[in-house]
Amino acid sequence: MHASLLADSNHETGATRQNRIRWEAAVEDAQIQYAEAYRFRHFEA
Repeated sequence: MHASLLADSNHETGATRQNRIRWEAAVEDAQIQYAEAYRFRHFEA
């Protein structure tokens, strides 16, 4: 792989980085909510 391609792939604009961080946070929240709901159903059953 050329060094220039590697540099380009590692480069993120501020907006892209913010969107990725926001997306990862949203996914994490969803996983936590799912785990809590599953645990609640499991103990209620």
